[in-house]
Amino acid sequence: MSQHIMTPKVAPSRHHARAVVIATVITTAFAAALVTTPLAAMASQPAATTTAATTQSAALRQTRDAMQSAKDNLDAKTKQTEEAKTRVTTATAKYNAAKAAQQQTAKATASQTTKEAQSALGFFESHNADAAAKILTDSSANKYLEYTVVGGDGDASTLDNLQRDLKYLDEVNDIRKEVGREPLKISDRVLAMAIAQANAACYQLETGHNGQYDTFENLAWVGDGDPVAAWYEEKKNLEAGSGEVGHYFNMIITTDVTPVGAVAVSQHASIKDNAFPAAAFEAAPFRDSNAVSFHPGPVAPFVDGEATYTVDEYRTMLNDYITNIKNAKSKLESANTALANAKTALDAASSAYSKAMQEERNARQEYQRAKAAYDNCLKGNCPTPQPATIAMQRLYNPYTGEHFYTSSAQERDALKRAGWRYEGIGWTAPKTGDPVYRLYNPYAPGGDHHYTTSTRERDTLKQAGWRYEGVGWMSAPAADKTRKPLHREYNPYATTGTHNYTLDTTEHRHLITLGWHDEGTAWYATA
Repeated sequence: MSQHIMTPKVAPSRHHARAVVIATVITTAFAAALVTTPLAAMASQPAATTTAATTQSAALRQTRDAMQSAKDNLDAKTKQTEEAKTRVTTATAKYNAAKAAQQQTAKATASQTTKEAQSALGFFESHNADAAAKILTDSSANKYLEYTVVGGDGDASTLDNLQRDLKYLDEVNDIRKEVGREPLKISDRVLAMAIAQANAACYQLETGHNGQYDTFENLAWVGDGDPVAAWYEEKKNLEAGSGEVGHYFNMIITTDVTPVGAVAVSQHASIKDNAFPAAAFEAAPFRDSNAVSFHPGPVAPFVDGEATYTVDEYRTMLNDYITNIKNAKSKLESANTALANAKTALDAASSAYSKAMQEERNARQEYQRAKAAYDNCLKGNCPTPQPATIAMQRLYNPYTGEHFYTSSAQERDALKRAGWRYEGIGWTAPKTGDPVYRLYNPYAPGGDHHYTTSTRERDTLKQAGWRYEGVGWMSAPAADKTRKPLHREYNPYATTGTHNYTLDTTEHRHLITLGWHDEGTAWYATA
């Protein structure tokens, strides 16, 4: 028999802190089938013959009861296997559905969950800005393409940096508003140029102006500072009539075409060791600083035929794209989690099914042995009859406070080895009589057992999720005029292991004085 044993964390008092310990499934059912010899026939036989006949009758009755008990156990195990198989079928269907859903979600979100999709490149491609995408992917449109790692950490192409870009462009437009200039709009291609130049500026040895695009350009290496604020400081030089003013002037410049501009920030560091010799970097004081590129008002060839947007319009487009990316990632993560959970449930169901099949095989073998013994007894080859009663062992877990009852010496010894305290014989049960059902709650912390003669209580607990473990023993029937009641008490302050069963009236009364509820007679022992 398998053992359900838990090593508890807390040592409660014996009758108050009732935690739960899982115990072995014991399903022994005894059918009441008596084989008798007519009294008149016995009276006419010699004493020795009568004694032999009585012994034969008792042995036949016992083997018949044992066979019926084994049959009941086999039926219970067969039903358990069928239920386990049904759970496997259900779990398999749920796993297949989760797998199909995950595959469908993965396929649907594939274009949105890649590193490139989570970057300016994916954003450009989402609305067919091919010229802008080319600057991030084609060296013919970007001489310094080696410095751009699309979607890489700190790269100017990340979606986080794109959101910063628009904030800085708002600041530029606030400055333009001060001097009566119309706000700059933004285009995909100008933003792509700013991205390329910001990335390249992280590695340029000189000023960083490489001149690859015919535009006005501001650069800044300001770490975590505000580049627009740094450029705006030059207004003081303009007012004073001396000092550098080019960066400020570039922000307020106008052209004969629609004013278009973009700001890009880069914190690139991932490829710089491959860009120049290490010694050269040691001489570049801005090598670890943020580089910012600003491209205002490009000449006409850069905007001919290309859509331009206000900053708010572009921000809406970008935020919508980012939302779609996040939703796609969330959907895929949810699908992955659902699949993993379904796989776990299927594995558990499959394991339980395998265990149930093994228990059914064992029960079938036991039934076959019991049937063979009965058939042999019918032929006159009966074993020595065993007592008509069986001692019920009582054990106590000093760490959880639960009492446990079993007719199995093997189970008793296993629990003793596991640390349970053996309390001797609780009572003597008949081998025939009314069944006492045993149930187990696998959801209670540590598990919980309950015993009852009530089929209604048994079925109610089964519907509530308790696992039916068959017939544990028998209760003496009403025909037994010498039977003794076993008392049942309930502890309303405990959450697990709440019931106690005892033949001892003194123990019963003591528990009642401690606050336990008297729930009457649980079942009956023999005299």
